[in-house]
Amino acid sequence: MASSPQVPLAGGITSSSFPVIDLTQPSLSNLREACKTYGFFYIKGHGVKPSLLQAALRQCRAFFALPLPQKQALAGRDHSQGYQALGTEKLNHKEQTQPCTQEGFRLLLTPPSSDQPWPAPSLLHDFRPVLEEYHAAMESVAHRVLRLIVSSIGLPPDYLHDKIHAFHPQAAATTRLLHYAPIPSSVEDGVFGCGAHTDWGCLTLLLTEDEGLEVVCRPEGGEGGTWVRVPPCQSPGGERGKVKRDIRPGSREKAWSDGSQAGAEACGQGVESEWLLICNLGDLLQRWTNDFLRSTPHRVVNREGKDRFSIPFFFSASPTAVVECLPPFRGIGLKNGVQEEDDGKSRDGGKYPPILVSEYVAERLRTATVGRRLEK
Repeated sequence: MASSPQVPLAGGITSSSFPVIDLTQPSLSNLREACKTYGFFYIKGHGVKPSLLQAALRQCRAFFALPLPQKQALAGRDHSQGYQALGTEKLNHKEQTQPCTQEGFRLLLTPPSSDQPWPAPSLLHDFRPVLEEYHAAMESVAHRVLRLIVSSIGLPPDYLHDKIHAFHPQAAATTRLLHYAPIPSSVEDGVFGCGAHTDWGCLTLLLTEDEGLEVVCRPEGGEGGTWVRVPPCQSPGGERGKVKRDIRPGSREKAWSDGSQAGAEACGQGVESEWLLICNLGDLLQRWTNDFLRSTPHRVVNREGKDRFSIPFFFSASPTAVVECLPPFRGIGLKNGVQEEDDGKSRDGGKYPPILVSEYVAERLRTATVGRRLEK
């Protein structure tokens, strides 16, 4: 696979300059800067075995290779879980002339849902155990990253957990499998794999080996910005992982977490190599910090018109948690990338009115679902 082109930004920054945060030796100052400036960064040292990441991508490919009727039979009662067919989402109603060219499968595993559809073992024998293990691994990483982010802005690491009970009794977390159809995107014509949007929760962890992700980068702050391609998950040495073996419906996944040959194939280097994960901040963190941290718009542009697969893990918060400006950030915001004093017009020094997590997510989901959006 050819390497990603380096897209120039203001100040000479390129797409290969996105920060890399090592969880084994985290620099809080670097993390804070990454969250303020980009809202996107790579994670290494996360400890998730490459073999598990490879297995998850294989199961993703295998699921979307199923006949359409078998996938449609796994649609949930609403759009919060199960299969979503091509043409059911439109995330940017201003720029998109047609729905996103993607199909998906949502796994609402935290908290556990008895309504979660699963493919029968006769179709995909190891789909459920692989994805449950993947989800648990991503959830562990998400909690670690969130505590580091909170520490980087000068608060105790468990502030969100203990002080405002943002994750009590349990944060909502979703793993989503995505397949982008081999339909070339056209920015000019409003055709996107996924239209420009921000994520709704606290943070997202993304696994993909395919091109297409683009983010708005404002390295010097201010309005506007440049759309920049984000290279897919790579090993720390810069080699992109390659999934070399697909599975057939009904076959069994082998050794997805034993760190053996599957792990070597996952990174194309050896069992000790590690894939980077892509992390981006969501709207809840931006609202909690009064825009001090950045929830960055991003999109998928399938320029080459190839099949694209990705597995994002969306880490939200307890549905009953209140999202309102945290005390350290009341009275300040961001203007041209610089803190500014409150003008006295906003409530309690915050730019956004308090809202329950459940209410915010429900509104975002409603407006993103084709056929259920209320025209304004």
